[in-house]
Amino acid sequence: MIIAVEDVGQPEAIAAVGSLYRMFQFLGKSSKKGEESWERKMCVVRAALILAESKKYRRADEFLDLLEAVEKHKVDVKNLELLKAAMQPPDYAYNMHTIEGRRMGRGLLYWYQVSSKCENMTDEYRKWREWFEPFMIELVKRKEEIMKNRKRERRGEC
Repeated sequence: MIIAVEDVGQPEAIAAVGSLYRMFQFLGKSSKKGEESWERKMCVVRAALILAESKKYRRADEFLDLLEAVEKHKVDVKNLELLKAAMQPPDYAYNMHTIEGRRMGRGLLYWYQVSSKCENMTDEYRKWREWFEPFMIELVKRKEEIMKNRKRERRGEC
């Protein structure tokens, strides 16, 4: 499992290896003097093949190595400020779900217009979003207008 998490980028491969590991644990040893059963061996071989043939992606492991080097060992990393800047969330990520976004006054309208957008969507989801996004934006605008009118009424401006 560690190799799957450290070295592989596809969640499906990681999940498959986890499933094979659980199956391996469930299956018993063969009756031949504690020898591994054929089924358990098959789980191991299949997991090894999945890991060997998967595209590699070690950024999570390397990111942790970097954090450890900087934090524990106080390593002077060249261009550390550039790295810190690159690790900062983009502006659109500051929305109603973050303290910074709430301080900036970013509510539901900002969420639907900016922050909730995704890349790499399936065709089905893209079609859904084409309907859903303008619908929700219109609802939020209506709600905001109702709230403004209620505040005016309370202040006696109407």
